Amino acid sequence: MTNPNMRPIIIKRKVVKAAGHHGGAWKVAYADFVTAMMAFFLLMWLINATTEEQKGGIADYFSPDIPMSERAAVADGMLNGDAILTSEDLADDKTDREMTEVQATLNAELAKGADAGELTKHMFIHMTEEGLVIEVVDLASGDLFRAGSAVPSILLRQIIGAIGPIVGKARNRIGVSGHTDASLFVSAADYDNWELSSDRANVTRRLLADSDVSANRFVTVEGRAASDPISDDPLAPENRRISITLFHASKFPLAPADEKRTAN
Repeated sequence: MTNPNMRPIIIKRKVVKAAGHHGGAWKVAYADFVTAMMAFFLLMWLINATTEEQKGGIADYFSPDIPMSERAAVADGMLNGDAILTSEDLADDKTDREMTEVQATLNAELAKGADAGELTKHMFIHMTEEGLVIEVVDLASGDLFRAGSAVPSILLRQIIGAIGPIVGKARNRIGVSGHTDASLFVSAADYDNWELSSDRANVTRRLLADSDVSANRFVTVEGRAASDPISDDPLAPENRRISITLFHASKFPLAPADEKRTAN
């Protein structure tokens, strides 16, 4: 029989447990991070490696709101049937950068001097699928050629004298095209705007050649009369213009790096 005056003795022992396993959640998070970084660098590479036309095809392919554009629809795939990166793309990637530098140099050079404003308002420089295009346009305040003739004005000589040395440093092949407005040419029965625009393009080629542009770099010299206006008004003075194109390497092979200026 137990003694009622005796209290029971209770012994408490604290059990210390080691840290439990944290699980694999951190591994999943890390894997997601690495995957996101790979996708980011792949995107950066694609932006660098594809042409503007291919970028447009990719954008159309992933857009749910607009139909595939004509340029994407005619191809076997979203890159128009081409590989993402070809040798021609590599060449264009390099020459595009060079032409961008040419464009920047032209803008800087034309902004210099007392005649800067007069020269720059006659010029539009932009990049196209064919290459870098320099448009030299007429304005109501000043003509590039004597009216109805291919005799260049002092203004045109100044413009070509400013851009010629810069264009001459590039290796891209060059095309020159002459354009007129839609005014009828009535001074001679056997001479019209087609002949006039062709003569003006050829005169511009000679002016460029005299400004340190190698004669061997010219691949096209043509007159387009009023067939390719840049204004909705067919009689607008800016339709009277000269277009100088520095072609992409994929359009025409680059001139040799050691090519010297030849006599004309």
